[in-house]
Amino acid sequence: MIVIVIFLVSLIPSVFYYFYLRNLKKDNEEYKKNCRNTLFRGLLAGFPVFILDLVLSLGFSALGLKDILSPAWMELIKCFVINAFVEELVKVSIGYKTIKKNRDNVTWLDMISYITISSVGFEILESAFYIPSMNAGQMLIRGLSMMHVSFGLIEGWYAGKYTKTGKNIYRVLTMAVTIIIHGLYNFGLRQEAPELMGAFSLLAAAGCLVYWIYMIFYIRRKKEDPDFTTPFYASAAEEEAAEDPEA
Repeated sequence: MIVIVIFLVSLIPSVFYYFYLRNLKKDNEEYKKNCRNTLFRGLLAGFPVFILDLVLSLGFSALGLKDILSPAWMELIKCFVINAFVEELVKVSIGYKTIKKNRDNVTWLDMISYITISSVGFEILESAFYIPSMNAGQMLIRGLSMMHVSFGLIEGWYAGKYTKTGKNIYRVLTMAVTIIIHGLYNFGLRQEAPELMGAFSLLAAAGCLVYWIYMIFYIRRKKEDPDFTTPFYASAAEEEAAEDPEA
């Protein structure tokens, strides 16, 4: 029973973040509905992720890589390709599904919200799967650091930056940054990893804690910034009206 209570307590930051993002537009029922649907899809995202993980693992085994590569290299492949790449790809894809559905009125803040909320759902489900293998301290650290939620904030920001500027470097960074951090974090948790990598995992968890707190204040500031609140694909007439209210 105590394990369940600790698990529920560990989810408080993730649940808080969902409601914080959902309430950015309190009077917009369509936006709130999109947030709920994206959260639900994020919760279900764990299942295709686990299937993809299994398919990739079987594929690597069928190719005989275990007989060619050292255990350390196999761990790197598992952490970066089977875990980090697949998980980030699925989460971002879910967020983009909502973004594309609302293409005509989506804003930079919306992109941050939808991709992050997808990550909130995934974070909750993955944490539930880890209950049998974690102690109370690990649950609380995982809940406070909100690794997946922080990754969603990074991905949403870069996705918006790419949409705003059209520069491919931001398109690459949308997932590249989080895959690298995610992969190194997972690798640092492996028993085979050296102490330096274990220290990186702790540093990454602490960094995510600081980052998601910082983003609360960042988003609060950007709520009044036209760059973040004006739809990307607004028509020319709408843009002119926004620039000249008296028109």
